[in-house]
Amino acid sequence: MLCRMRFLMVPLLLVALTGCASSAARVDRPTVPETLAPAAEAETSRTAVEWADYDPSVKTRIDELGFAGDCSGLQGEFDIAEANSPLTQERTGHGNSVLMGYILEALSLANCY
Repeated sequence: MLCRMRFLMVPLLLVALTGCASSAARVDRPTVPETLAPAAEAETSRTAVEWADYDPSVKTRIDELGFAGDCSGLQGEFDIAEANSPLTQERTGHGNSVLMGYILEALSLANCY
């Protein structure tokens, strides 16, 4: 009986330790689901936006909406970028046309059209 309990405890212990390790890994570095991997690979050939001219949350938000396939959210980001283009022009010397191109790419990669 004791031998059987040890036999059952080892797999349970391994499962418990593996579960903890994988949770920690997700916190340390986010992963892209396999179904989104082609979109993530396309990231390297995306439009080059002057991200330093924008709040860091802009790129994060657009990328997360794209990965989630949130077409409505991406369209909202496009509309905001279009509306704010004159302000960006005054602040940085360029409008938001390149950013809007990036959002259009995200819409395409998310199969929104």
